[in-house]
Amino acid sequence: MDHSSVDVCIIGAGLSGLSAGRALTAAGRRMVVLDKSRGLGGRAATRRIDGIPVDHGAQFFTARSGAFQKQTEDWLQAGVCFEWSRGFPQAANGRIQPPDSADAHPRFACADGMTALAKSLGQGLDVRREHRVIRVEPDGDEFVLECEGGAIFHAGTVFCSAPMPQTATFAGEVAGVRQEALTASPIESCLAVIAETSGPDPAWRGVQGREGNLAWIGADFSKRRERPARRFIVLHGSAEFSDRHGDGDLDAAARILLHDAAALDPETLSSLTPRHIQRWRFARSAQPLADRAFRRSTTGFYLIGDAFLQGKIESAWTSGQAAAADFLAR
Repeated sequence: MDHSSVDVCIIGAGLSGLSAGRALTAAGRRMVVLDKSRGLGGRAATRRIDGIPVDHGAQFFTARSGAFQKQTEDWLQAGVCFEWSRGFPQAANGRIQPPDSADAHPRFACADGMTALAKSLGQGLDVRREHRVIRVEPDGDEFVLECEGGAIFHAGTVFCSAPMPQTATFAGEVAGVRQEALTASPIESCLAVIAETSGPDPAWRGVQGREGNLAWIGADFSKRRERPARRFIVLHGSAEFSDRHGDGDLDAAARILLHDAAALDPETLSSLTPRHIQRWRFARSAQPLADRAFRRSTTGFYLIGDAFLQGKIESAWTSGQAAAADFLAR
C-alpha cells in the first residue's frame, strides 16, 4: 500500500497537472501525480476501435502565446503533433458554409491521438494511475490525501486539476475550495459519438457548429499517418443538447446527432454507423475564469486546469506552468 510524502501532490493527470509536474520536477521538487483513470490526458482522450486511434474528447489545439508556441514547436520536432488545418467550415442555417477567411491560424492534431500530448508531458514523472482521491484534509503544515484502496499521501502543497464540482466532494473543507466551487462558472457537458463511415470522404476535415444540436463534426481518419482500414467520424453535441439528453437514452441521442449530420452533408454523412457514445459530464466551463491561470488558497491548495483563461488545451498547459512558477517563487 502506498504511503508517501512529497513536496507537491497533483490530483489529475490531465494536461494542466502534467504540465505542472514537469515544471516542478525540473526544479528538483518531489512530486507525485494521482489520477483515477488508467490512461493520461483527461479530456485529451483517444479511444482505440479495432486498433485504430479515435479522438473523442479534445479534437485539436491552437498555440497563441509565446511559451505554448515553444512547447508546440518541441512537439512538432519530436513528431508528437502536426499542423492539421487552418480554419474550419461552419454549420449554420442548415448547411455547411465556407471557413471564415480571417480565421486561418494553425490547428494542431496528433497522428497517434490526442493522448500523445499527455504521454509526452508525462515521460519521467511519478504518475500513479487508478488512484482516485477520495479525501484531502489539512494536517498541520501539510495535507493528507487518501485514495480508494487505502493509499495515503502526505504533501506540503496540493495542485488539483479536477473539475470544481468533483473537487468539492473530496476537498470541500479545505479553506476556500468550497467557496470556489460554488462561485465558479457552470460546467457544460458534451455527448460525443464515434461513427464509422462507409460513404465517400468529405471535402472538409472538421466542421464547427454554430447553432442547433451539433457543435462539431470531425473526419478523424484525416489525422492518421496512413489511411486507416476503417474510417471514423466524430460528432459532438452542443452544450444545450448534451445537457438535455445526457441522462437519458444515449442511443436515441446519438441517432438525433447522426440525423442532423446527414442533413448537413447528405453525400458523405448518410452512411454512418455508431460505434461508441461518450458522455463528458465536465467538458468545459461555460465562462472560463479569466482573472488568473490558477487560484491558490491561503493553505497552499492550488486549483488549476482549463477552467481558467480560454478553457482550451493551451489554457490547461499554461495553468499548470503558472501555478508551478507561483509555488517555486514562494
